[in-house]
Amino acid sequence: MSQSNPKGFTNADKGSEHVTRHNDTADTLLSQSKGPSAPSYAVAGTPWVDDSASPWVLKIYDGTDWITVSNIDAAANTYLSINSDKVDGFHAANTSGAVPISNGTVNANLNAQFHNGKKTKEINIGDWDMDANPTVSVAHGLSLADIRVVGFTIRNDAANAKYVGGMKDELWVASVDATNVVLERKTGGAFDDVDFDSTGGYNRGHVTIEYV
Repeated sequence: MSQSNPKGFTNADKGSEHVTRHNDTADTLLSQSKGPSAPSYAVAGTPWVDDSASPWVLKIYDGTDWITVSNIDAAANTYLSINSDKVDGFHAANTSGAVPISNGTVNANLNAQFHNGKKTKEINIGDWDMDANPTVSVAHGLSLADIRVVGFTIRNDAANAKYVGGMKDELWVASVDATNVVLERKTGGAFDDVDFDSTGGYNRGHVTIEYV
């Protein structure tokens, strides 16, 4: 225990007493008032290492209460943060009112992006030589009944420009069935061009689907 009132000096203290008190005070400051009970001389901002149990608990006095800052495992020589499992003030746990987390991964319902109850899936289009082929089929892997909105973006071979589906009636979603989203470009249009003919693993863009 290292708790000696740093403000306990008096005019009656003599040479050796003064040295002893200085050393005791230094121990108090260096150990952050470590002991099993709160220091009686605490003022707002005073730190205290509570060693009444293991792990030790580092606390700060705010003038009214002792605020827990962290835990210190002296046996393992490790620092243990407090509430490190909290996300925006909520505990990460599989309990009501908590952020559901399993095996370090946020619950599947939170992995998806939500908008008015809908989730979003983005799929690579993959190879599409638009100069030679007016359509491409992209497997969506969803239940057709769950699909609500389908959109897509296309990029040129130089990958320095992107184009949104439906732009100037040059690109559109031709159909959506139980397996695929079919994209189509206008014959003789802006995308029926050598600037859009790269293949061999070149991803032409992305299909974005909102679903329930």
